[in-house]
Amino acid sequence: MQECKRDPVDLPEPLHKVEEIARSWQTSIEHVLAEIHGGELKAVNIGKGQKRPRWRIPASEAAKYLLRKTYRG
Repeated sequence: MQECKRDPVDLPEPLHKVEEIARSWQTSIEHVLAEIHGGELKAVNIGKGQKRPRWRIPASEAAKYLLRKTYRG
């Protein structure tokens, strides 16, 4: 069996569930969804069809969001 060698750059970045982000940020699921729907937080809908979206937030987008929202006063 041959080992699969990939360049680390090619590895997909982690995707987080809305629930995971809400728990990590100590906020509600509704708030995270509002930020997604408002365009403030970029997310990917991995669901099939339009009936019930299944949002996933790339780790890099979560980090960018936090940097934008960090108070620098």
